[in-house]
Amino acid sequence: NNPAEVNRPEDRQVVRQLAEQWVADWAERDLAGYMDAYSPDFVSSGRNREGYRDYKASVFRSYKNMDLKMTAMRTITHPKYAVVFMNQDFRGDHRFRSRGRKILYWRKENQTWKILQEVFGSISFETQTFSRKEVEALNPILTLSP
Repeated sequence: NNPAEVNRPEDRQVVRQLAEQWVADWAERDLAGYMDAYSPDFVSSGRNREGYRDYKASVFRSYKNMDLKMTAMRTITHPKYAVVFMNQDFRGDHRFRSRGRKILYWRKENQTWKILQEVFGSISFETQTFSRKEVEALNPILTLSP
């Protein structure tokens, strides 16, 4: 494992663009585009990819109005895998709302990144700010340039 291959800017950019397109396809109810992001091996709540597609199609049809916002997107990459973290705020009509954190696990398949798994939790990610002194206290070996 070569540490230089972790979080390569080109991989992070590609995965972020794919995640942003996935969000846009969801918001626009573009089922074909949305599902294109998923691996053939994707499974969610016991549903394979096709079962999940059918489920999402019924969800998309069930709302007259859908509003989706994703914020605080972060991406971590490795040559074979990537993870995208973000905060999700979804509203469907006036009857359903989900707010929390979404985590997408991606795998590189035939030179293309695909979502292998997704996880949603009801607690959002919060940005943390650390002073230089706090960062240095976390790792005494770490030296920061002035």
